[in-house]
Formats: sequence, structure tokens, C-alpha cells
Amino acid sequence: MTILIVLLIAMAAGVAFWYINNQAINLAEAEAEADAARLAAAELAADADADADADADVETPAGGGTHSLAGDKFIVVKGTKTTGVIVPDKDGKKFTVSTNGTRSDDMVITLEPVEGETNTYFLFSKGEKKYMKYDNFGLKFVTKKPTTPKSLKPYKIKFTSIGDVYAMSYMNKDDMELFFGYDGDDNMIADSSVASILTTGLVTLEDAGVSSYILSGNFGEDNFAEFDIALDDEDNAKTSIQGCFDALPDAELKNAQGDDVDRDSLLAVAYKASVPAVDDEGNEIMTKACRVYTATGERVETGTDWVTTCVDKTKDIKQGCLL
Repeated sequence: MTILIVLLIAMAAGVAFWYINNQAINLAEAEAEADAARLAAAELAADADADADADADVETPAGGGTHSLAGDKFIVVKGTKTTGVIVPDKDGKKFTVSTNGTRSDDMVITLEPVEGETNTYFLFSKGEKKYMKYDNFGLKFVTKKPTTPKSLKPYKIKFTSIGDVYAMSYMNKDDMELFFGYDGDDNMIADSSVASILTTGLVTLEDAGVSSYILSGNFGEDNFAEFDIALDDEDNAKTSIQGCFDALPDAELKNAQGDDVDRDSLLAVAYKASVPAVDDEGNEIMTKACRVYTATGERVETGTDWVTTCVDKTKDIKQGCLL
């Protein structure tokens, strides 16, 4: 009997030891988990503070980010039939599309934010000094914006992003959204489905101003070096003056006398698509598409397919890139 009592006491002591020891282990694990949670929370708080500080250092875009396209722009049609700048015009359908690569005063359209409507703007032609809307396969101008909400609707033009391009649209009197754009055949079209303008009427926007002007003509037949235009990804010659700028850094520049041209003296770049020609020895050649001028006098415009702009984008092409 005594032995049995001793065994029971030993068993009870063993159970008590196991229980106390297991509770200690669980307590240690719980404390470790709590420490880990506290550390993770501290790290998250630090990260949040860092993010807040970083956000505080970033300036909010004009219009709270809802009108990021606002300002003076060139509206450029990007279609399978035509790529060119929409030019407000007082005649005909009140617009043309310029495809010769020029960028000038009469093409500038100011996008004025419509308060409270994201990516929606009034379009103001700086050349015509009038507001614009879509109207009957073309555009329509008014000197002042309409004052009644119903009349104002079609002048509120929304730009919806589709990849790198935009679809323009407006709301008609029945509150139906209509997408409009160039049809590739000298008209504007409007439809409730964006599919109607996908191939011909989507647009991109280029910042406009003196520094971005590209004018017709060049600076004559002296004081330039000519060079080949850059190639695209399929090894075809590029088809705009930008291709000349792409090629310029690596181009070998020599003047008519065969002397190296000082790159610090470069003022203007001109572009004209290469055409077949015959050199002084009677050989058939292709003309070089690009010129860079080291002196600028009077710009030659009449009877030429050339377009030209300044090397230094802070200069004014109308001032010969000198100012």
C-alpha cells in the first residue's frame, strides 16, 4: 500500500512538472511571437512614416492630377491613313490636317481644364482666338464659351487614354458620350462607339511653344553639313525631323569644302525626305535627308519641302535660332 502511495505521488509530481514545463515553453513562444509582432509593427510604422515624408516632398501636379494635359498643345492625329497636326481654319470645315511636319503658331490649341471633370477641357485656338467643338463633320468656333449648361456641354472635350494615344469625346444634349476624330478623308466624324475612330482619329498631344516650333523651309544652300537620317527598328529611314536629331550625335559632319564642322556652332536642323538624284559625276544617288546649319540668315520657304527647327530648343526659329 505504501509503495502504491509513493508511486501515485511520483506520478502526480511528474504530471505537475510536465504541465509547468510545457506552460513555460508556451509562454516563451508566446513572448517571442509578441516580440516579433511588435518588431514588425514598428517596421511598418517606420515605413509608413517614410512614405508620408516622401509624399510630402512630392509636388502635386496642377489641377490635383486630374488635368495633366492642360496647357498649350499641338493635337496630332495618329492614324493608319494620316499622321499630322490638326490646324484650326476659318474656312470650310474649320480645320485642316498638316502632314508636312511643321509646328507653328496657328496650330497651337490651349487645353483649359473644366473644373470638376477629370481629363476634360475647353479647346481654345490661339490662332483663331476662339473656342472649338465638333460640328457637322468638322469643327465650329465661338468667341466666348456658352453660358447655359446645355449649350456648354459639347465644348467640354474629354481625352480618354488608350495606351499612348487619346480618344476625344463630348456629351451631346441627350447626355450620350460621342467620340469624335479625323476620318482620314478631310472630315471629322462622331459616334457613340470609340471603334469608329480607332484607326483614323486617335490623337497624341505635344507641348507647344517657341521652343517646339518647326517651320517650313531651310536656311539656304550655304553654311551647312548634310548627313543621313536615322533608321527605325526595321532599318527603314525615319520620316520626320526627329530622325535627324536621332542621327546627329553620331553623324560625321563636314562642310562643302570637306572640313570638319565645329559642333558648338550648330544652330538649325533641316529635314527633307530623300529623293533620287544625280551627282556631279553622273552617278545616281539618293539625296541626304538632313542638314545642320552653322549660320542662319533669311529662311527660304517658297517651293521647298524642307522643314527646319533649332538645335537648341530654348531658341526661336523665327529669330534664326540666335535668340
